[in-house]
Amino acid sequence: MKRIRATAVVCHDAKIVLIHRIKGDQQYYTLPGGSIEPEDASVGIAAVRELQEETSLVTKLGKHIFSYTYKDVLNELFLCEYQGGQLYLPEDSLEAELTTETNQFNPVWIPVAEIGNTNIYPEPVKVFLKEYFG
Repeated sequence: MKRIRATAVVCHDAKIVLIHRIKGDQQYYTLPGGSIEPEDASVGIAAVRELQEETSLVTKLGKHIFSYTYKDVLNELFLCEYQGGQLYLPEDSLEAELTTETNQFNPVWIPVAEIGNTNIYPEPVKVFLKEYFG
């Protein structure tokens, strides 16, 4: 069975939430998301949970907007409506525990107009986001 990654897309004030990754000598941006847990009622609910775990933001689940397979993982993207909160990586998150000088997870707001100039990984996500918000 193919692994599924639940992914959240949040747009607020013409900006989207991305995770700025520093991994060794590489820097790139990804959408927040992760695995589905047994307690998640759906893939969409998993996307909302993952988003909150990685960014502290409170959101409301919106519609499914895109699916793609990358490296044998089925990625399901859900639009999530910003409800409130400050953008930061919670200290009790798995990503905070994994953070080192050469492995960082930094949630950031990126203007939608800059998507095309941002190193978003993987490429199918960048292409989709440019088209969706273009």
